[in-house]
Amino acid sequence: MSAARIPKKGERSGNGPVTIIGNGLLACMVRSQSPRTAGSRVLVIDEGEDASTISTLHRAIQTAKSKLPTIVAQVADRRLRRAVQSRLEQAGVEPRPVLVDAAALIAEHFVAAEHLFDLAYWRDQQRLHVVLVGFGHLGQSFLDALVATGIAGELQRPLIRIVTPDEAGTRAFLRREMPEIDKSAEILISSCGLTDLGEPDHSPLVEAEKGLPLTAIFLLLEKPTDTLLAASAIVDLQERHGLATAPLFIGGAGSEEACTLATPERAPRNLGRKIVRIDDLGAIDALLDYILRRRDVLGKKIHEAYLHAYAGKTGAGRAWDTLSETYRRANRRAASHLTQKLWTMGLSVPNDPALQGAVDAETYDNVIKPITASDGEDNTVRRLARLEHERWCADRRLDGWQYGEVRDDARRRHPSLVPFDDPRLTADEIAKDIGQIRFLFQSVVRPYRNGAQTRFVVGVMAGAEGGQPGIPVKMLLEKLSQEPARFVTIVSPLLASGELKAALELVQALDREDRNFSIIVPEWYPDNSSIRAEAAARAPALALLLGRPQTRIAPVGPPGFFHDDVWEDPSGAEAAVQALARYVLERSQAMLAVDAS
Repeated sequence: MSAARIPKKGERSGNGPVTIIGNGLLACMVRSQSPRTAGSRVLVIDEGEDASTISTLHRAIQTAKSKLPTIVAQVADRRLRRAVQSRLEQAGVEPRPVLVDAAALIAEHFVAAEHLFDLAYWRDQQRLHVVLVGFGHLGQSFLDALVATGIAGELQRPLIRIVTPDEAGTRAFLRREMPEIDKSAEILISSCGLTDLGEPDHSPLVEAEKGLPLTAIFLLLEKPTDTLLAASAIVDLQERHGLATAPLFIGGAGSEEACTLATPERAPRNLGRKIVRIDDLGAIDALLDYILRRRDVLGKKIHEAYLHAYAGKTGAGRAWDTLSETYRRANRRAASHLTQKLWTMGLSVPNDPALQGAVDAETYDNVIKPITASDGEDNTVRRLARLEHERWCADRRLDGWQYGEVRDDARRRHPSLVPFDDPRLTADEIAKDIGQIRFLFQSVVRPYRNGAQTRFVVGVMAGAEGGQPGIPVKMLLEKLSQEPARFVTIVSPLLASGELKAALELVQALDREDRNFSIIVPEWYPDNSSIRAEAAARAPALALLLGRPQTRIAPVGPPGFFHDDVWEDPSGAEAAVQALARYVLERSQAMLAVDAS
């Protein structure tokens, strides 16, 4: 390494035991939060450019006169980061410097809070279908975070489409960095000019939607002007043509201007229409504490269990402080995926990443404890073990690992990188997945007042063919009174006055009992206008229910459902009503009695 330059005046700052060198994004954000740590010295290095940061890191290590402080250094390029981490491990530098990437921190924090798997479920989608517009550094980081978030419940393998002007470079990146990622997620790549994004006949968003409804669009460009142009083009496609129906998440350069000036203000409660800015690092409370402690709390617990069983037997069988970063990252991802596992079990999971692994006390006793207390392998445990294996495979493939008959950590080969039902996956490996589930529920999941609750879904729809006779609100409330820990979700398209009356009566009763609940309104046409009864459309109860903070609108109609001409076909309207009825019936555990008169 070459000698590091001496930081210019104003680049180095300190606050108590924290010293910050550089004016890169990470350094500026940490400095703006005036961090302090509990006793230990911390050195943050971010020169804004990888070579300079690495040079400063080298000098800090070489010139240390006593024990090194805890060093946090920003290295954006994943190959450089991996190379420096490997060299530091070989040299036995302690305490091990923590190398981070600001873009990866932004992506992991944002995706953890959005619960796109839940969004896909309520929008009646069979798998996560995400479009990444832009595949620079931020886009690459979001790809990492998005693959695992789509491994949940009964969702099929995620589909991620990358729209970039550098199609060849993107393919080369994937071949080099994650050659087997296609086994965990279907990745499609296309090129497109920014202006074509809003053209119905040329937009890759329209082409993507023809095959499968979109779950989300991520706009992650590197130039502010490009972000503004692309955002306005996508919004034009949605507003004028009723296409590309999906939330638009805007990050990177120009994202603030795009969300405040270049796009319309939309209700955030519409799961297919909202526009959300991806916050920068400043949105992470106590950023330095998050990097050094909070994001590793659950990952460390998971590693402790692994260490107990495999100490000294594999490259991962060593103490956390000396553990290679690839395995630290694997444990963080395992902890993050706990949310999907709880959701798969039918729990309503809070969107707050700080509540990761937290479960309501009664739900913990009734749902979690029986799994930890049993040595048997029931369908639930087997299902979760399969999910865990799929997640683990995705995690390893994101880090460049491939299948190999013999494990080789240096070459990143592993014999277990095969499907769960593949005969090459040994019984011992399956037992390890099952053991991981039991450990997670026994030692990582914790009872907490605001934690996840078992969901109880109530359907409200008149004349749903094939449905069971509904039960009165009073009877339903008597049932719920016996299960106060259940999170109630009301699902109704609110098409008729009877549906409005029944739903409002239930909501008012839940309010009186101070129950947690949500309302999902599936939408075939915009506002269900062409199929909603005239009396219901005029009823004050409709505005009351749609205006509730607990309400979410879930567009489930086909591509182009905003076109006015589809409203003119009566047979199409009847088909839409029946489609909504099927949607409600498939998701409901009980149907509320509705006065069809």
